[in-house]
Amino acid sequence: MKHIFYEDCMSDHEFENDEVRVPAGGIFDESSEIERSLLNEVPGYRSVHGSTLPTDSPKVASVASSPRIPPLPAANSATLNDSFQPMPDPQAQASVVPESPLWKPTIRHPMALLKIVDDGNDEGETIRMRGDKVLIGRTEGDVVISHDITMAPRHASITRVPNGTWELTDLGSPEGTFLRVTSATLRRGSTFLIGSTKLLFTPAADESDEVDALMEVRLFGAGERFPLEGQFHILGNGDPACTLRISDAYVSPLHAVMTRTERGWKIENRGINGLWMQINAPIRMRQPTQFQCGEQRFIFVPLS
Repeated sequence: MKHIFYEDCMSDHEFENDEVRVPAGGIFDESSEIERSLLNEVPGYRSVHGSTLPTDSPKVASVASSPRIPPLPAANSATLNDSFQPMPDPQAQASVVPESPLWKPTIRHPMALLKIVDDGNDEGETIRMRGDKVLIGRTEGDVVISHDITMAPRHASITRVPNGTWELTDLGSPEGTFLRVTSATLRRGSTFLIGSTKLLFTPAADESDEVDALMEVRLFGAGERFPLEGQFHILGNGDPACTLRISDAYVSPLHAVMTRTERGWKIENRGINGLWMQINAPIRMRQPTQFQCGEQRFIFVPLS
């Protein structure tokens, strides 16, 4: 925060050795009445211009021995500082105290925004959620996506819970509801999306020679199996560093990193199109959240 200070506005007087500056030609002028009186009446007086009188005249006090003009008080003296109060700057004062927030209701629950994202970008239609529940489906609900065959008739719901936050719940849809995340730890049955590819994590059976694997899940027919040998894998499309190559135009060259830890396999996103985990229980949404039903993506924004 930038602060504004005042400088002492009384510090522009000129002083020299505590005396007021005087003209270089002296204090008196020979043409003045005082000078003429001294030349005519005071014995032994010599003017500043060199006029002389008898030398046996008694000495008199010179002009230089006259009482000195007292100096003006210094601008930074205690007298001036004690009496001087700078004018307050309203803008500087206002910057010290933060402005109040924009008004919002304090009794009723806050509303929320649900954006139905357009294909291929982050823009779309925004719905203002003023009720306590929104149903999403292919044929039923408040948001109907009738042309998406991968969406169930009643696919998912967003419900306000008693404390004012919101929950996202999958309603038993065959294709599932997916939440965009930065990382996740995989468990038996964990399913995730990268690009348009859905992968199911299948750990090795106990006391078997098999290894953990990822199984591609397709809408029609069986998909490819990707064994997880070793401790580290890179998922991507085309980059030479990839250990698991996935042929999908929407998978980045280096899309995700998998690391074996004491708690299991951890996957972290590196791709532009994100990492999406299927939810198996209601999810509290306290902050902006992206999720996907069928092939339709949504952005939820709580206004708390």
